[in-house]
Order: sequence, then structure tokens, then C-alpha cells
Amino acid sequence: MGFCGDAVNLEKELGSLLKYQGVLLEIKKLEQQAAVLKTNAANESLREKLLEKSTELSSCLSKSEALHRDRKRILEEQSLVVKRLDQDSSRLKTTAVPRDAISLQHEIDTLNRRAAILSEELAGLDAEIASQNEIHHRIEKGREDLERELELGREAVKLELEELRTQHAADKKLAEELRSSISDELLVEFDRLFARGVGIGALRKSMCGACNMTLTSTALNNLLATPKDSLLHCPECGAILVRE
Repeated sequence: MGFCGDAVNLEKELGSLLKYQGVLLEIKKLEQQAAVLKTNAANESLREKLLEKSTELSSCLSKSEALHRDRKRILEEQSLVVKRLDQDSSRLKTTAVPRDAISLQHEIDTLNRRAAILSEELAGLDAEIASQNEIHHRIEKGREDLERELELGREAVKLELEELRTQHAADKKLAEELRSSISDELLVEFDRLFARGVGIGALRKSMCGACNMTLTSTALNNLLATPKDSLLHCPECGAILVRE
């Protein structure tokens, strides 16, 4: 491809074009970093753990409610047993019929056994409730810790994204400035090549800076023989080459 200008101008524009490509690649890198940050794996893991902890807490609360319902039922039954014992004891003191006294005493003994069973059940429930309360507090603390950690993680991501946006804006401005200093003819060629990957690279000794391939002696000699006011292209990848 020929170039409408002298070798000095071409060299200057190619230098700007090489810088322009570097800025474009940096912009792509920043955009990729931002995408990764927005789907932050660490924060996503914390969110999943927080959800699991919330489910665990809900299950714990349900169990605690069931225990308290059982405790209330036992207390109500205990109250009825005590009331029955008071009534039967009062009747036993006033009855003069032996058969009734035997029947009442038998019922009192049964009620006392039931009262003892209820007391044991209540003690067991109280111990279980105390244990469940400890579990509840531990889960609640774990959830609060996860919430704080997630909040810190989100804040860190927010700050990083803000830094990336600032750098991205600066790079976009620099890219526009560099692009405006390059001829339309050269930009058309570069845009076509850059759309496929890398559009330009420095020719370092016998290596293409775009594809990092080492050129053959014949290919290198042909390139070096090309007039300095003409574009060089890598015979391997087709990218524009900048003489060093």
C-alpha cells in the first residue's frame, strides 16, 4: 500500500498509531476488569453463604417456636394437674366412704406421676431451648459477620470500578486525541486489521511485534527493501509493521 506523504510523516503517524493501539488494548483490558468486578466471585460466594445462613436461621427460629409451643402446652397441662390434685386432695380429706377414698388416692398417685413426668419434660425442654438459643445467637452473629464482609466487599468493588471508570475516561480521551492525529487512509487500514486482533506491531530485528513470529531472511530482506514512504505488512499475520 502506498502512502500519500513523505517517510518522516509516515514514521510519525505510525508511532501515533502504535500508541493508539496500545490505548485501545488498555481500554479493552479495563472493560474486561470491570466486567469481572461486576460479577465478583468472592462477593457472589459471600452472597451464597449469606443466603445459606439466612435459611439456617429461619430453620432455627422455626425449631425454637416449636419448642416454646411444647413448653406452653406442658405448663398448661401442669396447671390442670395441680388444679386436679388440689381438688382430689380436698375431696379425700372430706370423704367418709372408703371406696371413694381409695379411688381418690389412686387418682392422686396417677396425677403425681404425671406431674413428675411433666416436670422432667419441662426441664428437658428448657435445656433444649437454652441450647437452641445459643445456636440462634451463633447463627445470627455469623450472618451479621457475613453481611459486614459482603458490604465491605461491595464497597471495595465500588471503589475499584470508580478507579477503572476514571482511567477508562482518560484513555478514551487520549485515544480520541491520537486518532485525530492520524490520517484517514491509515486509520481505514488499521481499523480493518485491528478488527481481527492486532493491527500494528514493531519490527524488532526479525520478529513481528504483532504476532511475535520470526520472519525468514527472504521475507525480512523484502521488507527492508520497501521504500520508507510505504507501509510494511507482516507476511505472517498481515499487521502493519513499524520499523525500529
